[in-house]
Order: sequence, then structure tokens, then C-alpha cells
Amino acid sequence: MYIKNLYISDYKILNDLNIQLQSPQKSKNVVNVIAGINGTGKTSLLESIVKGFSGVLSPDTLRMILDDEIEKKRHKNNDLHNLADYFEKQDMKGQNASPKVIYIASYLIDVFMAVTQLDMAYHFINQLEPEKILGHAEYYIREYILSLERNSYEADPIKRTQQAIDHFNHYFQEANLLTQLSDLDRKHFNRPVFKQKGCDKLVSIECLSDGEKQVYGLIVALMILNPSDSIILIDEPELALHPAWQQIILSLYTKIGQNNQFIVTTHSPQILARTPINNLILLQKNPSSHKIEAVYPKQLPSGIDINSILSEIMGVDFIPKEQIELHHSYRECVEKHQENTLDAQKIKQKILERESNTSEFMQEMQFMIHLRGE
Repeated sequence: MYIKNLYISDYKILNDLNIQLQSPQKSKNVVNVIAGINGTGKTSLLESIVKGFSGVLSPDTLRMILDDEIEKKRHKNNDLHNLADYFEKQDMKGQNASPKVIYIASYLIDVFMAVTQLDMAYHFINQLEPEKILGHAEYYIREYILSLERNSYEADPIKRTQQAIDHFNHYFQEANLLTQLSDLDRKHFNRPVFKQKGCDKLVSIECLSDGEKQVYGLIVALMILNPSDSIILIDEPELALHPAWQQIILSLYTKIGQNNQFIVTTHSPQILARTPINNLILLQKNPSSHKIEAVYPKQLPSGIDINSILSEIMGVDFIPKEQIELHHSYRECVEKHQENTLDAQKIKQKILERESNTSEFMQEMQFMIHLRGE
């Protein structure tokens, strides 16, 4: 199941908004990345999809054109709310490969709260609750390891457990996390225990960094749900993550399941730099109508560096405006052979308060002076 076209007539700040989305091909997952400054309705867009499928928003407010097979079922069942009922009934008949709508909202990790139960019944719409995500992570990791053990043909229980743990850690290898899963603590209800790489000290999940908790928690939760042919909505997956992890977080998500359509909102240049141009949608306010509209970039940025992404895609200068003005003034002095004047030296000193004498700009100025042979 996937959305080919989305039209929102009136939801919060979104009015008369039409968006076309990329769909999965050859059973592979596809990621649609939606970017835009604060106040352009990125979160509202994801919320509207969830409320549309749950029947809270009427088809007049939110019109979704789905893939052809689902469209037939949708028309047969009259509306989106009945479509959700249809899939849950199908699951009750044993057809548990039915599609899902999964919504992972943005959040800030706060306190650890253990969760010992999990509703594994099929639900057409799944929303991961931020306040329970850490507890979910511990429970999900344990259940994931135990499920791998149950499906293993290895007779030796120690080797069986180690194979399951190695499989789990291999999945996160690309993230180059500081820790890895070490074992399940048999003396404490099979709680997952981790160890830092290069260190034998074992710690529980609440001792990990916020970024590691998020990576383990959300991704393992999605692994447990095991989505296929589903729509997965993720709001700002970069929160609490180091830039290096932001670069690979969507890669980790999209290894899960097959034929899934991911719709992701972000402010992260690192995520945007790894997004194919055809999968990128910008939400911008039209200066004339003041309505939010979808813009599809027609050309790649000149580079994948942060400055190019921010300036050419996000419309933001990576270098502060006042620093750009100082660069311009000092460049004029160099071009006029006046870099040794008192005014030029004052400008240079202000520049060096924020960057070193070996910065790209300062090296360029030194090269210009060197070419003059002075």
C-alpha cells in the first residue's frame, strides 16, 4: 500500500495543498523526504495522513489516491475508515501480512520507563508513543533475540544465543555505535545488557546515550512490527542524533521489511545530502497567496556539503550574514591592493574572531595576494 497523490483542502495551516509521492518499485522500500522551515506544516502533513486513515478527517478534507489494488478495496468499502476495518478483519482470518500505517512522532527523550507488555495484535494504524520508547526498546530487543533463538536450528543454547546477538549487532554495524548488545541477563528477566566497544563493562539500556537509545528503540520497534506493503511516517528522525548518525539513520530504517513507503520530515542537512533529488519535497509559503505549497527541486545542489544543502535547498546561509559581509569587505580591500590599510586590518581581525587564518576564505585571500607577487 502506498500513496500516489495527497490533497489536503483544509487542515491546520495546510490549505489546498497537493503533493505527489514516490512509490516503491520492485518490492524495495522508498523514502520520500519532506523539508521546510518551521511553520510550513511538515508535522501537520503527517498528522493529516494518520487522521485520514483513522476516519477523523473526512475524504472531503483529505483526499488520498492510493495504489491501484488498494483503491479497489477502498471504493468497495466506501471510505478510508472502513478500509482500516477491512484489513483488521483480514488479519483476524489469518492474513497477517496486511499493510499498516505506522507513525513515529518527533520527541525529546526524557526519562526511562520500563514496559513489560506489548500489544502484538494487528492494528492498521500504529503510533509509537514517545514517552514509552525506552521501555519499548528493552522489551523489543529481548523479544527479538528470543524470537531468533526460537527459529534457530542450532542445538547448543549458548551458540544459539550468540548467533542471535551477532545478527542483531550486524544490523547496526553501519551506525558505528559506541556500544553493542552483549547478552541477555538471565538473572534479571533476560534484560538486554550492552558493553562499550573495547571495554568489558556491562551496562543496561538506561546508561546509554540519548542518541543510542533512540537508534535502538525506534528501529527495533519497527523491526518487531515487521512492516510490509505499508506506509511509515517519521517526523524528524534526526533528533538527539550525532550528525554522523543522521547520515545513516534512514538507511537503517529502510532495511526493515519490503515494499514500504516511508514519508519523512526533516531539518537535517545530513539527511538531505543523502536523499535523491526525485525523492525530495520542499514545503514553502507562497509570497503572494501565503499558502503552503509543495516544491519539487529540479536540479541537484552544486555540492553535498552542508553550505550547499542549506543555501540551495533550504534557503539558509550556513555562514552567518555578518560574516559574509565581512568577507565581502575584506575581498574588496584585497582586490584594490589595500589589505594592509588600518581599515582592512580591522576587518581581518573581526573575521579571525570566528574563523582561523587557515580557513577556506583566508587561504583564498592569501593566494590572491601571492599571485600578485607582493
